[in-house]
Amino acid sequence: METPHQRAIRLLAALEEFVGQESNLLRGQDFAGAIAIQARATPLVEELAALAVDPGVAALQPWVAVLIERREENSRFMDRELERLRGELRRVEEANSRLAKVAPAYVGVVQPTVPRLNTAA
Repeated sequence: METPHQRAIRLLAALEEFVGQESNLLRGQDFAGAIAIQARATPLVEELAALAVDPGVAALQPWVAVLIERREENSRFMDRELERLRGELRRVEEANSRLAKVAPAYVGVVQPTVPRLNTAA
């Protein structure tokens, strides 16, 4: 039978793997993959929280602290990327707005055509 301490170690190792995968996915701009990893990690976090009352599991707190810090780094990275993408979206929206303002000036303007050489004659 697995003790709470042994189970917590197994769960922490799996969670550590998930946090590493999340980091790699974020660096590769795979945000959907990172969110999927977060969803897969949630049950492990919930189970670890339930096991935390055990004194043997509480002794693993330094390992938990390292994982929390790595997860917070990932969260900060996502926040920075979100702000960067919002800025890009704002610039695109501004460009579309400018285009919408000048487009009416070009409606109905006939583009000059280049005469074609008639070789049939």
